Amino acid sequence: MHRRADVLLGQKELLAKLAAGARGYDMYVPTSHAVQTLIRSGRLIPIDKARVPNLKNIDPAYLDTPFDPGHRFSAPYAYGTTIIGYNDEKAKALGLPTTTWAVIFEPRYLEKIKGRVTVLDSAGELFAAALVYLGYPGNDVDPRHWREAAAVIKRAKPYWAAFNSSSYIKELTGQSERRRRCVHQTRDPEGPPGLS
Repeated sequence: MHRRADVLLGQKELLAKLAAGARGYDMYVPTSHAVQTLIRSGRLIPIDKARVPNLKNIDPAYLDTPFDPGHRFSAPYAYGTTIIGYNDEKAKALGLPTTTWAVIFEPRYLEKIKGRVTVLDSAGELFAAALVYLGYPGNDVDPRHWREAAAVIKRAKPYWAAFNSSSYIKELTGQSERRRRCVHQTRDPEGPPGLS
């Protein structure tokens, strides 16, 4: 049996590759955000659950999600959370809070670290963090709340150095040639159960 595995940088690259006509894959490992797009575009076929008996070992809470009700087309593979990564010494020295999204979105904190904050280059994760900062659920669908989140992001954006999902650990620890960062929105693969 011939197996082909392509490792891509993210869901945008996956969707672009498929839109460009990539063929020959038996399985994709997309994020939950990409599953709906793949279903709508006809790129996924329903799973024959009789051929995947270990689905019974997955907590039912993960088997009925808004992006694939009843999980007809997908099965949970991994999960993670979005967190705040920070340089402990610098955060303490500057009096920055490290347990709130305010450090990413609030100008009174951002003024202290302008140009030393990076956020994920995932609109879904950035908007979810902004919604939580505003006191709404991260998966809120109310258009008014999304407009509020967009305003928060626009207000904070001039203080950020970059949108980056790949080199933030090196930047936080100073192992990068780039200027050492102080705060970064990041992913935690060891976090509590959730959907990434």
